[in-house]
Amino acid sequence: KSGRYTAMTIIRTSIKTIVFLVGLFSTFKRKVASIGVKDAIFFIANRALRMLLHSKTLLFMADLTNYSYVAQPQLKITILEIKSFADFSHDQKNQLKEYGGYELLESFKKKFTIGYRMILSYFDKDVAGATWIYVGGANIFFHVPLSSKQFLILSVFTIDKFRQKGIGAENLRLILKKMKTEGFISCYICTKEWNFYQKAIHKANFHLIG
Repeated sequence: KSGRYTAMTIIRTSIKTIVFLVGLFSTFKRKVASIGVKDAIFFIANRALRMLLHSKTLLFMADLTNYSYVAQPQLKITILEIKSFADFSHDQKNQLKEYGGYELLESFKKKFTIGYRMILSYFDKDVAGATWIYVGGANIFFHVPLSSKQFLILSVFTIDKFRQKGIGAENLRLILKKMKTEGFISCYICTKEWNFYQKAIHKANFHLIG
């Protein structure tokens, strides 16, 4: 049993390492295309260092029972839920493919198959990013069940050229507004301690709970 446990631990660790390296390399390719090789190397080195020194996972919650959305019209940000992969327009696919290639679109297909909900964020008339949502059921992240009136924001990304425009926090606020109108009472999101995205999470009225 001890040997089998050790082997499984090694396998899981190897898989996590491979996923980490693939993700880092994918980010590096995008950064090279947008900011050049030199700045991309510096960005990846800085991120890798933060990952090593600040690896703790932080869990946040937003209570929607008393949530009130305050419009930010100067940001020109809107959201649109896409019900299935077939609902993507040709233009939407092209904008996403330009950012993450065919690999990104293939990953979207898989997430739709699993049953996750997907929301596109727009800056003016351009696709600026995407958010994946998990609603209710057994939760593999917290190992506790979510009720049918709770949801988890699984992942969020913003296309590089739209970063530093206030999209992160406003995207979350708009999602909370949308989900509250559907009768949801709370939202959870988690991120790593090293991830600067936690600033947007705080601005969107989430509170650290673990």
